[in-house]
Amino acid sequence: MLMKFIKTTFYSSVIISLLASPVIAKDYSDRLKRADKQMILQKYQNAEEQYKHIASDEKSPIVKAYIHYRLGKIYEAKQEKMLARQEWEKGLSSLEKSGKNKHPLNKFLVEAMDKEG
Repeated sequence: MLMKFIKTTFYSSVIISLLASPVIAKDYSDRLKRADKQMILQKYQNAEEQYKHIASDEKSPIVKAYIHYRLGKIYEAKQEKMLARQEWEKGLSSLEKSGKNKHPLNKFLVEAMDKEG
């Protein structure tokens, strides 16, 4: 129970930090909110499907990077480290290609990759 609370608190703090960016705040759709809720509830399969569906028609490179970050966290929770790393690399690439590599999300992606080694 304590671990679930800690994870929920961490995920919530990440979401709040990312939403502080005006670019992602305006793009934080109801679909992303639903996917994030599934993630927080540790319903990883549902969250993964929702994130992938959103990513398929998403235009914003920041939202795409956010989705890759979240997918990486799902794979990390499922002990699929290689898939997690690939998602985080895609997120970094999305920010870099769009010239948004100074976005706060970049820090979260780099930290996630560094943590996994």
